Amino acid sequence: IKQCCDEPLNKDAKGFKRMVGADEPRRKQPKKLEKEAILLEQDYRCLYCGQRFGALVQRKGKEFPLRLQWDHVLPFIHTHNNNLENFAASCHVCNYFKHDKIFTDLEEARIYVTERWQRTGSNQVGKNLPTVRNILSD
Repeated sequence: IKQCCDEPLNKDAKGFKRMVGADEPRRKQPKKLEKEAILLEQDYRCLYCGQRFGALVQRKGKEFPLRLQWDHVLPFIHTHNNNLENFAASCHVCNYFKHDKIFTDLEEARIYVTERWQRTGSNQVGKNLPTVRNILSD
């Protein structure tokens, strides 16, 4: 088995790092003021499930706080789009569920993540959804 640049695979390696070419765009996050504006616009809630960041929720019988993650609404892997309009504040669970999927509109994304939450035993999602610009239909 070979790894990058036809070098033999080092089976003792402690981890692996994705190699990015010099001209390949890098994944970025919004700037501090931009993050605050997005959070304010979304009422400090996840765009997809409507839960407040830090709220205690249950999933698979365990209670935990929802952590904020910055999501590329149109996945970076497909678009390399780091424009401000492509960012949303997402909880870590919805961001995990959404992963690299592309949806036709925000409502379709919300339905998808709500169904995923419900399959894992939570009925707390889909309430208090933030009303924001619909990035997906622009």
